[in-house]
Amino acid sequence: MQLKKYYSNQNQGNYYLGLISSVNRKNANLQIENYSLLQSRFISGNAIVPNTIDYYVVIESILGLFIGNVYQTSIKNSDNVHRALDEGKMNEILPDIQLDIVGFKPNYSKEFEMPGFNTVGVGDKVYVANNEILKIFLSSLHVNAEQIHLPSIGKINNLKNVDFSIGPNTLMNRHLMVIGSTGSGKSTSALTILEKMIESKKKIIIIDPTGEYKESFFNTEIIKITLGEDTTISTDKLTLSQWAILFEANSNSQPAVLADAIVSLRYQNQIGEKNTFVKDGRSVSSVHGYLSQVKTDGFDLSLLSEQVKEESVKINSKDNFYLDNFVFNSNRFLVQKIDYKLQNTSLSNFFNDTGKNDLIVSLEDFLNNDTCLYIDSSKIGTTDGVGGMIVDLIANYLLNKANKDKPFVFFLDEAHRYTKNIISSDHEFYTGLVSIAREGRKNGQYLLLTTQSPADVSKVLLGQIGSLLIHRLTHQDELNAINNFVDVSLLYKIKKLGQGEAILCSVNLLQNIVLKMNKSKREHFNDSPEL
Repeated sequence: MQLKKYYSNQNQGNYYLGLISSVNRKNANLQIENYSLLQSRFISGNAIVPNTIDYYVVIESILGLFIGNVYQTSIKNSDNVHRALDEGKMNEILPDIQLDIVGFKPNYSKEFEMPGFNTVGVGDKVYVANNEILKIFLSSLHVNAEQIHLPSIGKINNLKNVDFSIGPNTLMNRHLMVIGSTGSGKSTSALTILEKMIESKKKIIIIDPTGEYKESFFNTEIIKITLGEDTTISTDKLTLSQWAILFEANSNSQPAVLADAIVSLRYQNQIGEKNTFVKDGRSVSSVHGYLSQVKTDGFDLSLLSEQVKEESVKINSKDNFYLDNFVFNSNRFLVQKIDYKLQNTSLSNFFNDTGKNDLIVSLEDFLNNDTCLYIDSSKIGTTDGVGGMIVDLIANYLLNKANKDKPFVFFLDEAHRYTKNIISSDHEFYTGLVSIAREGRKNGQYLLLTTQSPADVSKVLLGQIGSLLIHRLTHQDELNAINNFVDVSLLYKIKKLGQGEAILCSVNLLQNIVLKMNKSKREHFNDSPEL
């Protein structure tokens, strides 16, 4: 295939570098015809810098066109080379360039594809790839071609004038996680993606535990609710396991005691009693008879710690319950945690439903209408267990009430906070978030998550993520957590990425892409106070 038509408005010779001098199964070697061809230059307003690495070249072959990525540039360390440099005899210096062949465009095709067993040949001519060829290559990167792409989310690194756009399904259909340390641009990149998705009329639900995105979107674009302020939830909407997470019932007996106390209070609520259910002095059979009648899930949360005290019973020889000090002492820590949560956190506000909207109603409206939903959970805290319970509750509800006709993206900031089991430190269980990661795709539910710490993200969840947008990471444990996603050569670059620079790795792309992300102009409360 003739390369000339892709340089129709340019002098193709200005892009020429040299010939392929050797080929093996891993890479190819390019012999530069003389040192002067590596000099930096401007062509049609674009900077060509061939004496460095991480740029693309195009190889003209009898089979078609190949795209290569430069990963090493060198000249021989010899007396003759040093003498030629000193004397300015550039024509006598023949630099070497090492290439990875990353794409192949057969003569009959309009797009690039994985090279497979096709490769370049010795003597094939090599040119710096211009913007026209790069655009064809970038549009060919998607494993599953999409007709409609999101507006550009960034530019190809080292190619300031080449925009990178991607289809929403390519980006999201195996879930996307944005990773980066504080100040690396992680949250800003997430906002850019959210902005492009909303502007493209895609359904999104946002859970914002800090409130940093609360002014990023207009009321005409998204419905906004604030938990604990204008939106609450009834106690009957939580499962026993969610209550255990909420109150950090983390010993062998605490979850069971808490569950018994809640069932007792549900019975009291059902019969209209406003006090605790007393088991002391009652027969086991009569208590079981009462509690077997429970058909409602609501209860008076303010009575919970007192009811746990009432559950501190044993059974005597007459098959009656009696209060036992040893059992009470073992339950004392659970009582203290419940009292602390109710008295010193915003938990009670979340379950105070007087004259406020119901979270479940808002979720139902979101599922059944072509709307986006923003949930500000900053008013009820993120570190006292409430945040994890809310995420679990919302994720489970969305998964169980899935509407396949209205697919959506579920966005959550700092996901590592919400994927570990609090009940047992040595055992992970499948939270609602993990359940969406495993089962949500078949229902049209896709995750967009951010985290500073991929090492702390549940391995079950991380294993379900198909796309990573990686900003700067410096800790080796964090790099080890993602080494299955990234080429070894790119792991070294992650430590050196500047603010806003990121590597996009995806099972839906033929190659990892290094990007300079576009910064959204929308309001974003993520600035750190200055000293």
